[in-house]
Amino acid sequence: MSGATSASARQAFLSLVAAQPGERRGAIVVLVLSAALFGLTAPFGARFIGPIDGFVPASQAALALNDVITAALLFGQFASLPSPAILLLGAGYLFDAVLVVMHALSFPSAFLPEGVFGHPQLAPWLYILWHMSFPGIVLGYVAADVALGERLLRAPVAATCWAALGAIGAAALSVAALVAGIDLMPPLQFGGRYVHTGPGGVRIGLLVWTILPLVLLWWRRGRSTLDLWLLVVMATWACDFLTSTVISQQRYDLAFYVGRSYGLLSASFLLVAMLLRIKRLHRALVVALEDAEARNRELARSREEFARVQRFEAVGQLVGGVGHDFKNILTVVIGSLDLIQADPGNAAKVTRLSYTALDAARRGERLTHKLLSFAHRQVLRPTVVDLNRAIGRLEVFLQRAVGEQVQLGLICEPELWPVRCDVGEFESALLNLVLNARDAVAGVPIGRIAVLTRNVVLGPDEAAGLGGLAPGPYVAVAVRDNGCGMTPEVQAHAFEPFFTTKSQAVASGLGLSHVYGFATAAGGDAVIASREGAGTTITLYLPRAREAPAPETAPTPPLFRVPCGSETILLVEDDAGVRQVAVEALETLGYTVLVAHDGAEALGVLRRGDRIDLLFSDVVLPGALNGFELAEEARRLRRGLPVLLTSGYAASELQKRRPGAPLEPVLDKPYRREDLASAIRRVLDR
Repeated sequence: MSGATSASARQAFLSLVAAQPGERRGAIVVLVLSAALFGLTAPFGARFIGPIDGFVPASQAALALNDVITAALLFGQFASLPSPAILLLGAGYLFDAVLVVMHALSFPSAFLPEGVFGHPQLAPWLYILWHMSFPGIVLGYVAADVALGERLLRAPVAATCWAALGAIGAAALSVAALVAGIDLMPPLQFGGRYVHTGPGGVRIGLLVWTILPLVLLWWRRGRSTLDLWLLVVMATWACDFLTSTVISQQRYDLAFYVGRSYGLLSASFLLVAMLLRIKRLHRALVVALEDAEARNRELARSREEFARVQRFEAVGQLVGGVGHDFKNILTVVIGSLDLIQADPGNAAKVTRLSYTALDAARRGERLTHKLLSFAHRQVLRPTVVDLNRAIGRLEVFLQRAVGEQVQLGLICEPELWPVRCDVGEFESALLNLVLNARDAVAGVPIGRIAVLTRNVVLGPDEAAGLGGLAPGPYVAVAVRDNGCGMTPEVQAHAFEPFFTTKSQAVASGLGLSHVYGFATAAGGDAVIASREGAGTTITLYLPRAREAPAPETAPTPPLFRVPCGSETILLVEDDAGVRQVAVEALETLGYTVLVAHDGAEALGVLRRGDRIDLLFSDVVLPGALNGFELAEEARRLRRGLPVLLTSGYAASELQKRRPGAPLEPVLDKPYRREDLASAIRRVLDR
């Protein structure tokens, strides 16, 4: 049977596990104790003890219960390892349990004076039938195991049902036949005393029949744990037979009670062995689960670290192109300011150039936020998104990523449906797809990559083929290239974590598993269509959102009326340039400004007792206090003091600096005067 299951799974089956030295020692101890008990009680076996109330019903009930539980456990093993030998043994234990119950019912004075069946000879003959049947069951197990070997049965559930019904039916028919012919059987007891036959009688036949399976199990090569404990069972069974039929002279003598105790013990050994095996397996399962959980946690950390590293690699590939964009932006800003300084009296020119410089600076801000989003340093949340709009914002990034040698085209459906997803995750996934496409077209004379969007309505058959999606409206976003394509084997593994066909030096994307994870997290799916040498198309299917995306807000014109005030603000900023701009912006808004360079100086100002209506501080400050800690100390000095913080860090990074603490209102850098004015009024007026 060893080939029927894996080596690790063999430990679950007593019939497949070789008996260990410790188990053999335990079996020897049991055999020695059984023999010692037999030797100690045999000389006194005929001594009359007298009836013990409830002994027979209790012992027989315990014995029958043990047999039923053992049969159930054997049937359970058969369900996983459908061996005919195990099925036969389980059915035999069930057959034995029925005979035990019938014997208890027929025993005089156990339930009725003459037994339930009303015949005084029925109980001893049922005892003989019971004790003849079990050795036959064990012989059948050995024969089936030797003859059938590794053969397994089909339909184990049906086989178990038929075997159980057959065992119960066979036991019932045997008892019925014995009841019908009991008057034809020779008497085995008179007035409670047993009638012993000669050497050629029942006792010798039973003894040989009982010892035969014991001998076969003893001489069997490659004895399993199940074989070992069946050997112990049969040895104890032989002690039961000798004590009850040879030494015992009448009911209720010492041998009568010792024999039934042997019977109960023999019914318990295999059950205890199986329960101990279950206990060991349970302990091993707990250890395996704990180990698996630890490995899963480590794998999750490794995946997260891997994704983070590769995400920064992807960002690094953009640095060259983005650096070029930043140089262009700085050229516009510096050039505009230089022209303003050269001709400050030309009001129209100053206004036009200031608009130009401000617009360029805002483009630089958007580039910075986009890089932070790709690096996952921003808090990303699902929102209703117009993917055409999101792709349009990425076009410059994508072109920089693929390089000037690759043709990149956007083919977007004009009336594209909205979807609900994390826009930052979508942008990362799209960037990853484009980077993979760029690598795929590296060997093509003219590399072409297209990003396509379209509305699709999936029918039941189409949806079922896409990861079991629900039929309905979806937005399809595809990245198509004319590169090397994929073999069917590569396609089958492309979405698996850490899978790549590239060398370490070439691999650069986040892995298509990241793309697949994004699509499924958004309620959709990702599909690869590719042919080796003919390019690849990877399509994301994202469910249509019923809500409309929020309209894009146009930048507020600099001359738009902004909220002002007359309160006193304590400004804490260590950067001289930022501090100067902030002071001038606050003063133009009507506020009185007190200035501090770090947290310690700010606390000194607060202790002076000057009127202060708002603390406006950078998060990152020199010295012992950061902005969060300064806010706490400031509120200890002035209860309820409004606080507004500002930082160039993303919110997720700020949360790491104050784990578990609620974030103060934070104004992102860079900010315009209008942003500053609105943020201050929100804090002061709430």
